[in-house]
Amino acid sequence: MSVDVEPTEDPHVVSGAVGQGQVFFRATVNSVTARNHRYSGGGLVTIRAPSSSWLDVVPGQSLTVRGRASKPWRSDSTLAVITSEGPPVAVGEAPWYQRWASVVRTRFAAACSAALPPDQAGLLPGLVVGDTSSLSPVVKDNFTVAGLSHLTAVSGANISILLGAVLLLVRAAALSPRVGAALALVALAYTAFSGASELLSALPVRWWGSAWPWGRER
Repeated sequence: MSVDVEPTEDPHVVSGAVGQGQVFFRATVNSVTARNHRYSGGGLVTIRAPSSSWLDVVPGQSLTVRGRASKPWRSDSTLAVITSEGPPVAVGEAPWYQRWASVVRTRFAAACSAALPPDQAGLLPGLVVGDTSSLSPVVKDNFTVAGLSHLTAVSGANISILLGAVLLLVRAAALSPRVGAALALVALAYTAFSGASELLSALPVRWWGSAWPWGRER
């Protein structure tokens, strides 16, 4: 069967001995083709595929996936798991804002690699925008053992870092702090928060971190 989908999040690399070398991500179904019949789709599925062919997939991109369907293994809103053994059959262009966000993440990771030792270069993108794709297994295990793995997950810490950096630039440009806060929130929404669950989990801290620019002046 083949499925036309649009990813709703970045691919996540499977950890552990089982499933190594694979990625998974949630996606919205647009249509399903099976036994020469095409059906209009809807709802969410989980795509599981080889990491070598799918790491460049970004949210909002139109994809055609050929694979087999099975029951979902997670207790969420996904309807099925689509397992593919090869690359996407067809790949559409991602929305401009997602392409921009991907360029920002890639350039930031490249700058970290050029300026820092390997372990630190893989860690910094995780602390700033939640990008752990280059995080070494040793550093990841150390953070897990120390109970600090939440620091590399997308959370309110990311909005604090980005909001502070943007507000410094805004102050240097003599612009309103409200403009800077709005720009920081929009930028973070696309550079760090690739999934709806990640976005919702950090909303309370984002509100707290961005409230002061809208406060009344005394």
